[in-house]
Amino acid sequence: SYTHWGRPINSENKEWNVYAGNWFQSGYNASGVNFNPYTTAPETPHILWSKQTAITGLIGGKYNGTSYTGGNNVNIILAGLAYYSASDGTHCIDMHTGEELWINSKMKPTMGVVVPQQNISAGSALVAELWEIGDDFIKYDPFTGTEIFRVTDALSGLYSEPYIYSYDDGRLITWRPNIRIVNENASLEEIHSFSDLIVSNVSCEYDFDLIWGKVGVKIDTWPEQSSAVNLTTGETLWAIILPIEENPVGSVNVAYEKIFVAGEGMAFRAYDLYTGNKLWTSETAQYPWGAFWGNYSAVAYENLYALSADGHVYCFNTQSGQMNWNFSSGTSYGETPYDTWAFSTQPVIADGKLYVSTKEHISLEPKPIGNRLFCLNTTTGEQIWRIDFAGGMKAIGEGMLLATNEYDGLLYCFGRARTSVDVSVSPTVATQGSRVLIEGYVWDESPNALDVPVVGNKDMDRWMEYIYMQRPCPTEVAGVPVQIRVIQDETGAKIDLGFAETDLYGHFSFEYVPPIAGKYTVAARFLGNDPYFSSWEATGLSVGEAEEPLVTPEPSTPPDYTLLFVVLIAAVSVAIYIGLLNLKTLKRQTK
Repeated sequence: SYTHWGRPINSENKEWNVYAGNWFQSGYNASGVNFNPYTTAPETPHILWSKQTAITGLIGGKYNGTSYTGGNNVNIILAGLAYYSASDGTHCIDMHTGEELWINSKMKPTMGVVVPQQNISAGSALVAELWEIGDDFIKYDPFTGTEIFRVTDALSGLYSEPYIYSYDDGRLITWRPNIRIVNENASLEEIHSFSDLIVSNVSCEYDFDLIWGKVGVKIDTWPEQSSAVNLTTGETLWAIILPIEENPVGSVNVAYEKIFVAGEGMAFRAYDLYTGNKLWTSETAQYPWGAFWGNYSAVAYENLYALSADGHVYCFNTQSGQMNWNFSSGTSYGETPYDTWAFSTQPVIADGKLYVSTKEHISLEPKPIGNRLFCLNTTTGEQIWRIDFAGGMKAIGEGMLLATNEYDGLLYCFGRARTSVDVSVSPTVATQGSRVLIEGYVWDESPNALDVPVVGNKDMDRWMEYIYMQRPCPTEVAGVPVQIRVIQDETGAKIDLGFAETDLYGHFSFEYVPPIAGKYTVAARFLGNDPYFSSWEATGLSVGEAEEPLVTPEPSTPPDYTLLFVVLIAAVSVAIYIGLLNLKTLKRQTK
């Protein structure tokens, strides 16, 4: 559907849940899979808004092509709100508008959550909270940034619903973050110290930094030990030193009861979550830059999506390690040291789409030209769209993608925009059988680009680069279809006249000859598409009956006496001649 929606969502629209998934923390969850299974995702590179979060972009002056280092990343999306941390604290912005709602200079939230709140009289209800998990455990209201709960002398840890798991000096501490409301006056149960939250405290030999189910995992480089522990008992499931030829050199994910490790030899390897045994080794990346895996990868749809400095995204089947497909960023023609565009920054996945961007894994100044953000089909690896973009951390939720562009340091929100339609008729008062012109405009009503013309999907990348990234304006772009309909007010009859196409300026026009007299409502409707929500507008037209044409009698033709005059003249001439002849004869006789 292309019907506009926003927050808060009316609870009667239950089917809209597919739009509204959250992004809880960096990596999405404690498994670091970078996959949000509960949201739609942008089908085009349409930009809803951009936002400056620091001093960024080209420095200028004597610094030539060097850029500032800066820009901040969103790592939490909760109930339509997005959060990023800057030097002045945590900022909360409305995802749908880009509007900043508040800044809290003291908070540094670890994650956002939706958790049950227990109330003895009312039962259980779900609430949204921001948590800061560290030396203190603090809860904040995500709408206002107000602190609502604090326990001091807590521990850092990983949240895997419903508990937080912490490792501290050989002990595994499992503790509950949810606080019960014990009466209708909303007073909290008495929590005097961190110990009041602890569920269990057991011996545990190894730390962990990823969780799948009830298993905590830590993969370390040679010669350090890698391990897995049971998060219920603290028992060591296995502890091994990975061989130096399998030494981890990049990302680690855990999913589908396997651990996926980017390792030496330009290959990924999968290890059994419960035994640590190696299950498979993938096909190798391309020499020589395939030796450098990205620090991030993603797991979804029983596939592992791996990023490499050799300019490829590799898709491996998680069961067999077989390569399903690979995607190349293309040749850089000497613009980069690799002669290609390296993939090294965080990918994210949602709605069957993989979002990946290129950048150097080392800082190069001036920045190489030609990096891109790609949207790929997760099943085939086919490119869906791309746009000028360098690196950047990402988060996806609410049907929108948030990413920071290292070229300008701006935070971009990719998503569907509201639109508006203007329509007019000329003349507005016409005569039956005469021609009228229906025309108007379709506007993009994105928060940062009000009254910008809408364009067709195939030219969206060039159009967004012009609107937001200081690139040249395209001389031609595909438009969008606008449905033209007239309604005869007296009869209520609806006549669909067809579609008009917008141009570079968002303008459309359509000629129409009203068949009968009366009042008409003329409606122009943009039905919406992947980058835009639908919109419409109507205007009026009055058509009068055609008047009977005045019949002007033809003027009578005066009689033509020319022939008569000729005859008379001839007769007179003959008479005169005869008279003269007779006179002459008479004179002769007289003589």
